[in-house]
Amino acid sequence: MPVAVDADGNITNEVDATTEAVFKNSFTRRLDPANYATGVIEVPLMMTGEGVTKISGSVSKVNIDLKRIMARFDVENDKQKSNLTIQKITLKRGRSNGALWGSKRTVVPEADFDTSAHLTDYTTIDFTTKAGANRGIVESVFYAYPNLDSDQAYLTVEGTYKSPVTSNDEPVIYNIDLAETPEGTDVAKFINLKPNSRYRLKIMDVTKSHIFATFEVVDWTSGGGIDVKPQNDAPVFDPATAFANTKDGVDNAHLPKNLNALNPDATTYDYEVQEENGNFKIRFAATGKVRAEKHPLVQTRAGEDSWMDWGTVTSEEIDGVWYTEFSVNYSQAVGASPVQVNFINDAASFDPALWTTINFYGPKQVPLFFEAKNIPVPASPGNEVDVTVDEMAGTNNSKAPKVTLYRIENSYVYINVEGGEGIAVQTPLSGVTAKKVKTEGRIHTYKIYISDAKATTVSGKITFENSGDPSKTTEMTVTIKDAGMKFESDGTVDPSVKITPSVADADGYQTGAEVKIDLAAFAGKNYKFKVYSPIAPQAGDIPTLSCPDLTINSGTHEWAADEPYTDYTIQPTGGEVSKEAWTKLTFKNPLALTDSLVVAPALAVQMKKDFTKPVYSVGTTTASWSTFNTGLASSATEIEMYRVNGSVVTVSVECSGEEIEFSAPTGMSVTRIGVTDEYTVAVTDTASLLNKKEADLVVYNKEAKKTEGNATTRQATIKLKMKDSAITWKMTGNAGGAATATGDAIEFKIDAANPNYTPIKIEVTGYAGSTITVNLPASNSWLKTSGLVPSEITTTGTAEEIKILEEETGTGSDNATIVITNAITGGPDKTITITKGTK
Repeated sequence: MPVAVDADGNITNEVDATTEAVFKNSFTRRLDPANYATGVIEVPLMMTGEGVTKISGSVSKVNIDLKRIMARFDVENDKQKSNLTIQKITLKRGRSNGALWGSKRTVVPEADFDTSAHLTDYTTIDFTTKAGANRGIVESVFYAYPNLDSDQAYLTVEGTYKSPVTSNDEPVIYNIDLAETPEGTDVAKFINLKPNSRYRLKIMDVTKSHIFATFEVVDWTSGGGIDVKPQNDAPVFDPATAFANTKDGVDNAHLPKNLNALNPDATTYDYEVQEENGNFKIRFAATGKVRAEKHPLVQTRAGEDSWMDWGTVTSEEIDGVWYTEFSVNYSQAVGASPVQVNFINDAASFDPALWTTINFYGPKQVPLFFEAKNIPVPASPGNEVDVTVDEMAGTNNSKAPKVTLYRIENSYVYINVEGGEGIAVQTPLSGVTAKKVKTEGRIHTYKIYISDAKATTVSGKITFENSGDPSKTTEMTVTIKDAGMKFESDGTVDPSVKITPSVADADGYQTGAEVKIDLAAFAGKNYKFKVYSPIAPQAGDIPTLSCPDLTINSGTHEWAADEPYTDYTIQPTGGEVSKEAWTKLTFKNPLALTDSLVVAPALAVQMKKDFTKPVYSVGTTTASWSTFNTGLASSATEIEMYRVNGSVVTVSVECSGEEIEFSAPTGMSVTRIGVTDEYTVAVTDTASLLNKKEADLVVYNKEAKKTEGNATTRQATIKLKMKDSAITWKMTGNAGGAATATGDAIEFKIDAANPNYTPIKIEVTGYAGSTITVNLPASNSWLKTSGLVPSEITTTGTAEEIKILEEETGTGSDNATIVITNAITGGPDKTITITKGTK
């Protein structure tokens, strides 16, 4: 309440009037975020100050420094560099009012943050309405009352983030604590906002999930942020009269060209010099002398503003106006990065808003190419970019870029293309796309990638044009390489190993192979194979080399560009066969980059235990053999046996304990001997084997035949050589022509008047032990034997000779017989009949 006095000057409300102590503890009205008019601090801003002076006479002078009771926030963000476009900013847990004279503020416990009247969320600021938003520094974005560090205040920044991978603008929200990290520690602490201070939020780096920023704190003493500025504080630039040609003073063809001459709405001064080397003069008027500062319009490489400089600078004052003239020199300007020159009035406040800025460009050039060092992963594995400049070799691949891409979906490289006027792309290469993902000034970042691997079959070129002059072009050579892996046997493959390559995938690449091993036949052997890959495999690309029943080791060959493979050796471990399933060895393609959707075809080598191939050998259970078969030839591939019912031999079959099945010839049977690996093979029907000299006994791996129809590779055959059991004979002497043999009969013609003393000779052949019996007529025999008559066939296959003579005194005519009884059980006997005839 103000002080009231009477006519004499006496205070009449001393009790109710506001005292100095109460006045010094005054605060502003609280902000009301629900009402925009009272939810933000707006200009004019409250300032306070105090001073003490001694009253002397009728006039006294007092010096009072006025200071603002609030803090100011500026924001620095360049969306071209950060990829962040800020749309809204809100101060959270700010103080709702401010002290006029610096009174102590009330500490708010953390538990009361959401309910205390001392704290409030300020009204959200629409950042997009601010002049220069997201193009650099924006001053006086909002004002805030001083606070305490215990308030834990923070800013909420809302906007969009342009993904460098997809080029899409994605909505984001970041919370930025009002905090500092003291030197020597990595722990951030909240700060006090101080009155009459400026806080500049500088956006440094942004990802979709994180923001990195700094706060710069400076005393609020300069005039920065003022919208109304003294007239003519900025140097005056008149495009019509500012330039003078230093060559002949007349020919305007040598003067910089105004790039905005046809654009009256242009907000910047942009000029292009017309030669590679030259100079010109430029003149400014101002309230004081003018100086100049330069820097690259967009910094992409060191020294990019070195092509332009100025020598002599002259200033003169005419009628209170200072005129400053700069002699500007430039060299190697073609395609040079643009230079931004700030012309500054030394007599004006050091406020960038009071500078006159001109951007100078070199003559247009073909697009130039550089490595995309602004991209964290500039190429998927294996792909290459060649933009090297080799002055010694006289090559400049920044003007003849080369790109190598492996032929898989989304295989990519990033490359920077310099072109101040913009870039147009012609892509005649099927299946390859060139997509611009970001622009920073005159630098355009392109992603060159395989968009259709099936359509990408040959190498080719992509043309990049300068949008400002389509005749300025640069061709990029794109080399396409196969991305597949390959499996290959190393050396001769043992028959115990069978290799089946996989069917090619949609892009024509081999995806693996099956290695099927017959463990029984593989014993003591090894198998070597190679895995080819497009680039050198890393440790994580090679699978764990383990498999039941096998030992798999890496070889000694290291991957090399001219021999792009690694080698491996497989050996059996020996011992009892495991019942575990065998392993699939998946060799990863080193070109794969899963977080970028670059999926390269891997190589899967399926190790598979093959069904054992049966192996024959001659049976050792000789007691089961027919006696007459024991002396015949036998081996693992052939066995001789007599073709007679009951004729038996044995065979042994090894199949690693796997079940087998026989296919026996008609007329024969196979029977297992107990639980052994031996089997009897017997003739059961001789009639079915007539005229057969041999028969095949085939044994199969039963499971292989059933599941795979594998009737050829998982079988074995032994040939049964059939021997005839019959007794054979022939007449080798015909008694001087008196004897004639027909079938198993001999007619012996006798002339009683002329006795015949020449014998009949008969040779008998058969199985050893077959008995020979000669039956002559019992009375008056007209025949007799000559010499020793054999009683049996002593050697199989060797003939025994029997001689029969005429008995000249015999008068009988009964037949004689020679009977050979077959020693082969079931074998046919033989009877030879001799009848008497007359001459």
